[in-house]
Amino acid sequence: MIKIHAPITSFVTINPDEYELVVIDAANVVHSTILDSDSNETPAIFPERLEATIEYCQEIGWDVQAFLKHGTYLWAIKNHSLSNIGDVSIFDRLIKLNVLELVNQKQEDIFWIDYAMKNSGLIVTHDKFRQERIDFPDRDWGEIEESTLRDYDILDNGDFILPSLPIKGEGARTTYKGLKARIGELEIRV
Repeated sequence: MIKIHAPITSFVTINPDEYELVVIDAANVVHSTILDSDSNETPAIFPERLEATIEYCQEIGWDVQAFLKHGTYLWAIKNHSLSNIGDVSIFDRLIKLNVLELVNQKQEDIFWIDYAMKNSGLIVTHDKFRQERIDFPDRDWGEIEESTLRDYDILDNGDFILPSLPIKGEGARTTYKGLKARIGELEIRV
């Protein structure tokens, strides 16, 4: 007999009334890997992933602020013609919309962690904050962990999902992008 052990996933229940905004670790979201013709993984930067993340959070009712290290932005702009770099003009558009801020700090993670804590924000990242815990032991790491959502994923079709983020206010899970795709499917059927 074969026993299959499914991983235990614990979701923190978030009360949307306790939080004001979603703070996104933009570097964490935009970085990815792609496979070359020899099946080797190559690091990649796709601003499209950040745009999908922001749109998802906004459509379900959240104010959003994303933070990206200035050096990452400059590197992507400089290397925009490479196949492992997406549409960098998205960064500029998000900056103009005041939902993306470039950070010049050496340790930019603690900058946006502090921003989230001071502004009643939820944090979207996959980071575990190992070095920050060592460098900044005076922070309330229990509160930070309670405010951090790591269960996001970006699907192959570019859709962002974050099951633990509840709807806030007048937001809805049926996003504009989702409605548009569904209308396209129905038009094909007719």
